[in-house]
Amino acid sequence: MITWLHPSDRHPRAPNAGGEPDRALVPAIPENIPGLGASSSAPDSPESRGVFGRGREIAELAQRLQEKPILLVHGIEGIGKSALIREACRRLPGLRYVPIMVATHTDADALFRQLASGLDLHEETPLPPRAPPRRIDAKILAQHVRESRVVHVHRGHELLESGRFRDRAVGKLLLDASAQLPGWRFVLESARKFPETLLPSRFCAMKRVRGLEAAAVRTYFRQPFGEGDPRGWALKPEEAQALYLRLGGKERGTGAHPLGMMLLASVADGLGETPLAVAFPAVARPRPEESYWRFQEHLFDDLYGKLLTPAQQHLLRLAALYRAPIPAGHVEALQRRVGDGDALRALSKRLLLSRDAGQEHYIPHGPFAKLAAKRVAEDFDLQVDHRVIADAWLERDDPKGLPHILAANEAAHHLLEAEEFHRLGDLPATLLGRDTRSQLERWSVRLHERRDYRSNRYVLGLLTMLDPNNHRAHRFLGEAIERLEGRGAEAALEHYLRARDLYPSFPPYLANVGRNLINRREYERFVKLVDELAPRDRQKAVDAYIHGLYGKCKERMGKGKAASLYRRGLIREDRATVSLYNDEAVYLRKRQRYTEALAILDEANERGIMDDHSWAIRADILQESGSGAASSRLRRERIAAGSRNAAFYNDEALYRWDQLEDPAGALAILEQAKEIGCANDHILSVEAGLLEALDRGEEASRLRRKRIAQGTPNTVFYNDEAVWLREQGKYDEALVVLDDAERNCRPDKYIRAIRRSIERKIAQERRGS
Repeated sequence: MITWLHPSDRHPRAPNAGGEPDRALVPAIPENIPGLGASSSAPDSPESRGVFGRGREIAELAQRLQEKPILLVHGIEGIGKSALIREACRRLPGLRYVPIMVATHTDADALFRQLASGLDLHEETPLPPRAPPRRIDAKILAQHVRESRVVHVHRGHELLESGRFRDRAVGKLLLDASAQLPGWRFVLESARKFPETLLPSRFCAMKRVRGLEAAAVRTYFRQPFGEGDPRGWALKPEEAQALYLRLGGKERGTGAHPLGMMLLASVADGLGETPLAVAFPAVARPRPEESYWRFQEHLFDDLYGKLLTPAQQHLLRLAALYRAPIPAGHVEALQRRVGDGDALRALSKRLLLSRDAGQEHYIPHGPFAKLAAKRVAEDFDLQVDHRVIADAWLERDDPKGLPHILAANEAAHHLLEAEEFHRLGDLPATLLGRDTRSQLERWSVRLHERRDYRSNRYVLGLLTMLDPNNHRAHRFLGEAIERLEGRGAEAALEHYLRARDLYPSFPPYLANVGRNLINRREYERFVKLVDELAPRDRQKAVDAYIHGLYGKCKERMGKGKAASLYRRGLIREDRATVSLYNDEAVYLRKRQRYTEALAILDEANERGIMDDHSWAIRADILQESGSGAASSRLRRERIAAGSRNAAFYNDEALYRWDQLEDPAGALAILEQAKEIGCANDHILSVEAGLLEALDRGEEASRLRRKRIAQGTPNTVFYNDEAVWLREQGKYDEALVVLDDAERNCRPDKYIRAIRRSIERKIAQERRGS
C-alpha cells in the first residue's frame, strides 16, 4: 500500500530486526528544515525541475563559469552532474545553453561542426578556419560570432585517452575559442576524473559533483515524479536518513545518488510499496549490508523483471545498444520493432529514459543502459536489432551537416554489429571518423579468423577508403580478393602493390606481389621490380623466399640457366632456404639430370632443412629415374611417419594402381589420407577413378556429385561425371553437370568436347527414332 503525501498519512519506517531503523546509525534530521516543507516548490526553481538540495553547488558552478571560460565537471554516473550543470547555466544571463554530445570518434573538426551553428557559417559541413599546417585559426572565429553561448559537452571523457585528448587539436580548439570568444563558456562533463594537467588552470576550473544530503532525499520523495504529479511519500527525518545511507550516503564523500533515488521511486510506485519497504525488505535477501551499486542492481532487477512488459524490456535493450542519444525520429521504428507503440512512453514514465533540453533526443541513463546491456543476450535477434537501428540512422532527410556525420558513424557501427557488411559501401566515407576505422580493423581480424573472405572484402574495402595509407589493410584486402577471385586477380594486385609502396622493405608485401605476378605470367614485371629496388629496401625486403620467386620468374622467362646459376650462387653462399634447394632440384629433374638433382637434395638433408616437399621431389626423381621401388618405399616411410602432404598418398596410390595393378591397395592408401585429414581434390578424383576401376561406379558418381554440389572449381569432377553419365545414356543429367561446370569453374576444351559428344549422341538417337 503506497503511503501518499497527506497530512494525516502515517510515515513508513525502515525495518530492522525490531521493525525500526537503527537509531544508533541514523542521526536525526530536524523536522523543520527551510525549504523542505510540505508546500510546493517555488515556480521556476531548481526544485520545480526535480533538482533538490543543490542550491549551494549551483551557485558555486555559476560563479566559476563567470570567472573562467572552461569548467571541467566530473562525478560518478547517476550523481546528477547534467542537471546541476543545466541549473548553473540558467544563472548566466545572456548566454544561450547548448548541449552537445561527443563520442570516441569526435575530433577537432567534428567538435567545431557542432559549435558552428552559433557562428555565421553557411557551409553544409563547415570546417574550422585554419592556419598552416593544421592549426585552427581561432582569430577568425571571432568574426563569425552571432550570439554568446554556454556549451555543455556531455560524455567529455570520450574525448580523452591516456590522460590527454585523443585529438590534441581538441584542446587547442577549446583554448583558442575561449580566448577569441570571450562571451562563450564551455562545460565538459565526465564520468571519470579529469587529469589535473589537461588544460592550463588559468583557463579552466574543475569541480567534482557528489551526491545529495539526507534533507534533499526527504524532499525528493515528497514529489519524485515532478510538478503536477500527486504521487509521493512523506518521510520522517530518520526514515529519510535511512534511505540516504542506503542510496550511497554511507560511502565516504559520496552522498545519495539521484539516479538511485529515481529508480527506487519508480520501483516502489510500480510494486505498490513504500521506498522504505523496497529498500529494507522484511523477508528477502539481506540487502542492507550490500554496497549501493549492488543495491541499485537489485532495484533494476525488480523493475526489469516485475514491472516491464516484454515489449518494454526489448525496447530498453534496444536503447542500450545505442552509443549516442536516441533521436526522436527513431522512436517509431524502434516501437515497431518491439510491437508496442506505447513502449517508450512507459519507459519514460518509469524514469528509465529522459529527453534532452531540446526535446530532440531520448537518453537512457548510463547505469541503467549498462544494466540493460547485460540482458542483451536474451534477445535472440540481436543482429536484427542492430539492423533496425542502422536503418533508423540512415533514414535522414538532410544529406550533410553534423547530424549526418554522427548518423554515418553510428550507422557504420550498427551495420557491423548486424553483420550487414555488404551495405558498408553505401556509407559516405568522407563523414566517417577514427572510431569507425578502429571498428573496421577489429572486425577485419574477426572475419579473417572466421575465414569469411567475402564479408572481409567489404570491411577492408571501406577501411582502405578511410585510411588509404594503411598497408596492412591493403595486404589483407588483396589476400581476400584472391581467395574469392582466384590467384593472380588484378584487383588483388592493385592492393598488393599499394601495400608494397607504403612499406617497401617488408618481405611479405613483395612476396604477395611476386606470387600474384607469377600467376598472371608477368614474370618480367616482377624481375624488373626486384632489380629496381633501392639498395636499402633490397637489403631488407629480398629474403630467401623472394630469391626463390625471382629465380622462378627468370626460369619461366626462358632464362633457366641464369636462374639455376642464381640459385647455385645462393646455395654456395649458404644463403638459401629449403625452397631454393627444392626449386633447383625440380629444375634439374625436368632436364633429367637426376644425379645432380639428388645431390642438391642430399646437401639440403645434410643441412637439416628438408621438408615434406623436398622428400616428395626426391620420390618423384627416384621414380622417374627408374627406381620405382625405392620411390614407393620413401613415400610409405613418410606416410607411416604421419605426413599430411597429399602428394605422398596420391603418388603412392597411382603407383600401386598403374605399376602394381593393385587398385584395392591404392584405395586403401587414399583412405589413410582421408583419415589423417589431407585428402584434397586430386586425391578424391583419383579415388573416384579407382572406384570405377573396381566396378563401383555408383559410389564414384556420388563422390563426384558431392564435390560438385559443394561448388568445387576443379573441372576433373565435372568432366569425369559427365563422361560417366554419358556412358550410362543419361544425357540430360550429363548436360546439367556441364552447366554446373560453366557456373563454378572456367570451362576447358575437354568440357566443350564432352558437351559436343553428348549433343551428337542425342542427335543420333533422334534421327534413329
